[in-house]
Amino acid sequence: MPDQEAVAGSDTFAVVICSKYEQNLRHSMAALTRNEHMDDGRIIVVDDGAGTGAARADLPGVQWVPGKAPFSFPRNVNIGIRRAWETLGEGCDIILMNDDAQLTTKNGFSLLREICYAETGRGEKVGMIAPSCDDVGCVAQKVSGSQDLRYYPMVCFVTVYLRAAMLHDIGLLEEAFPGYGYDDNDMCIRAGQEGWKIAITERVFMDHATLPSSFRVIERKDFENRYRAGAEAFQLKWGKK
Repeated sequence: MPDQEAVAGSDTFAVVICSKYEQNLRHSMAALTRNEHMDDGRIIVVDDGAGTGAARADLPGVQWVPGKAPFSFPRNVNIGIRRAWETLGEGCDIILMNDDAQLTTKNGFSLLREICYAETGRGEKVGMIAPSCDDVGCVAQKVSGSQDLRYYPMVCFVTVYLRAAMLHDIGLLEEAFPGYGYDDNDMCIRAGQEGWKIAITERVFMDHATLPSSFRVIERKDFENRYRAGAEAFQLKWGKK
């Protein structure tokens, strides 16, 4: 069990990126480092192929950790989270960011942390907070023009801030979900069952429309098969679609 004081309120966060394609990673990393100061070791790339070219040499300060085959999104994410806790401490919060998402807000990830803990200070048990973005399945994450924080029972993990305290409480992503899809739905349900709240803010925006998705676009057939399997696993576990 982790030290409870160590996970009560993190003073840092790590960004975990699962990536297969070097070009996506280069663009998402450029946007991240342009808008957020990241100390060495706080960006963790779970490598599913992006590090086979020159990216490792060109992206200093990144922790590279190999993903496992066959590809499983929740399993590879968990590999990244565990590496963050091994190297940065078990109290380190996690920002999960897709490699086709680009941060556009200056100091946006620090702002996510600030909002999360400000709400916690007001008595709200906030476990995760998602920025607004485009090209996302959850309508509540799209831009509406409101700067007010809103709570929602479920978000898509295009980019999401995950508190270490919540992860230690409910566990990491469910690796029983095959390949891709519905692992985020599952975590949101488990968080809600334990009283953790999920917030969305439009004060931070992620561009999710410019870069090609590894699965939804580049490997469409494979994506559809994996997503269908995820839907079936979700229905089997929770009895709903």
